[in-house]
Amino acid sequence: MDSAFNYLIQAGGIVSHNSYPFQGYQGYCRFNRNSIVARLTGYTSAGSTDENVIMAYLYTTGPLYVTMNASSLQYYQGGVFNVGYNYCPYGPNHGVTIVGYGTTNTGINYWTVKNFWGPNWREAGYFRIARGNGLCGINQYVVSATIA
Repeated sequence: MDSAFNYLIQAGGIVSHNSYPFQGYQGYCRFNRNSIVARLTGYTSAGSTDENVIMAYLYTTGPLYVTMNASSLQYYQGGVFNVGYNYCPYGPNHGVTIVGYGTTNTGINYWTVKNFWGPNWREAGYFRIARGNGLCGINQYVVSATIA
């Protein structure tokens, strides 16, 4: 993630999803400076793995970029992803964006997360994952971008 943020700072900004949609295969960079919609000036860490601190950080700064182990997400069908830690330990292999949080009617706390596998994936490109136990290492690397 550090490399990605540093690239965006050096490149001068980030383009919209509409101008650079996910295509699901490896290819060449199609970055176009004329399509920049926001300029990244830096990024800062949440400074904690405590999910209550992370929740407050999300509330004050906006979307948070995190790494996680996404290997088990291939089995996710919807609802709150909540498996045992043995099935989803920390081993970062994917970057996603935490955009919100909530609690189900049955009392399960969760994060709302934007995935980048396209809008047709699961909950319109998003998923919910249990909050409070560091599932899949979602609380290990948490940063917020500074946008100009």
